[in-house]
Amino acid sequence: MSDMQIAETVTPPAAAAPVREARPYGIIGLILSFIGICLLGAVLMAVGAGIWALVVGLDGVQTAMAGLSRVELNDIRNASHDTQMVFYGITAASFVGFGLATLAFARLRGGRDWRVPIAWHEPTGWPSGKGIALLAVLALAYLVVAGFGIKLVYPQFRTWFFVPSSAAGMILSFVTVVILAPWAEELIFRGWIYTSLRRSFGMWAAVIVTAVIFALVHMDPTRLYPLLIFIPGLMLTIIREKNGSARASFYAHAAYNGLAWFIVLLVGNP
Repeated sequence: MSDMQIAETVTPPAAAAPVREARPYGIIGLILSFIGICLLGAVLMAVGAGIWALVVGLDGVQTAMAGLSRVELNDIRNASHDTQMVFYGITAASFVGFGLATLAFARLRGGRDWRVPIAWHEPTGWPSGKGIALLAVLALAYLVVAGFGIKLVYPQFRTWFFVPSSAAGMILSFVTVVILAPWAEELIFRGWIYTSLRRSFGMWAAVIVTAVIFALVHMDPTRLYPLLIFIPGLMLTIIREKNGSARASFYAHAAYNGLAWFIVLLVGNP
């Protein structure tokens, strides 16, 4: 076969498909994308709350919302069962909405490599499962001790967290507190925010800023709850850094919230 015949039988290679940028954003991109996540999350939250209203029943929701509007956040545990269910339903819808919004922006940024901007990889290396459980126990111990310390100085201090007495309320609060809250918060804070800050400012600055933002988002009417949340938030961010995965901090966060949920269930609402 001649060289000309060989050339005619060889198919030229197809042009390489353009590679979509999968790296996290810089500071400007982070700010703009976070605003977008908040807007999309609010829309998805409203949709989720509407679906929850259809499940519960519109009449029941209207009655419960009227009760909710008359109850302060820290006294929600003393509200009626319907009001508590609506409260946890709206809370669950907010976590689902903002979690899905973060995933949508990660997909927009990374395409097939959407896990890169949020570091949503399977954990490898440090810490081990036992290490995560130990850190969760230590963080919870700190929260209990610090909480008692604050109550000694400010007896009126109470958090919103409680476990409803009904079976349906228990299930809804468990799913919200132990699964949805850690999932959404780790996607946003240790995934989207920390990954971008880490690229722009380095490890320790990103760790501290992420923990501060995480604490401030948990602001309550007493302005004291962020003081309790800062150290656990710091530990979760360090887990994310050491493991290179937001899934690791999600597992630790879920273990931490799960321990808190079972303690409240056993000893009663704080």
